[in-house]
Amino acid sequence: MKTMTANNRTATVSMPTVQKMEGRIAACENSIERSMEGIAYRAENYYNCIDDYSSGGICDKAANENISACRMEIDLLKEQIKLGRPRVQDFVHFVLADLEGNIVSNRIVDGRFGRCWIIEKDHGNVEFVGLAKRAGTYEKKGYKVVRVEETVEYAYTAEGRTMGGNMKADARLVDRKTTDATKEDLQKWISDQRPYVAFVAAKNAGLV
Repeated sequence: MKTMTANNRTATVSMPTVQKMEGRIAACENSIERSMEGIAYRAENYYNCIDDYSSGGICDKAANENISACRMEIDLLKEQIKLGRPRVQDFVHFVLADLEGNIVSNRIVDGRFGRCWIIEKDHGNVEFVGLAKRAGTYEKKGYKVVRVEETVEYAYTAEGRTMGGNMKADARLVDRKTTDATKEDLQKWISDQRPYVAFVAAKNAGLV
């Protein structure tokens, strides 16, 4: 779930004022309007044979991505205004650990032979560990998959998005429980092609 990035790790989660959230909503609405005007301008140029390339190209793709992100931000901020307090939500994600339980990776990439964990080593080297449906496959390589269940309190700060497109938020870890992934976890997880259900705000705030 990639919707936010936390800007710090706080003992308490602070809520922005309604005025600040409404101001951010207005800014998002203006951004949507500008993006739509740009799409319409490029389409008009295309149909008038002024420009045969820009309509439907990279600029339109970027504009549509901005529109989608702004609409999501508007919806989430409106929900937060209505709720009137920070959210508390449970999240589950999976990490790769050594057999002693030390986390070695929370990143999965598309490798040469399929999806795999990427483990950063010394001197810029990396190790790739393919996703597997059996715990024994990981154990032979000295690893295991750990299920992490977290309860997180968070609030969007209405300060826009990062370069990665995540909404900024304050986040606080309320509770965490870790257990070895079960056979059912591994099989469902791989079959669904979902490497983890990640809470990006908590991860970036150092809570994961």
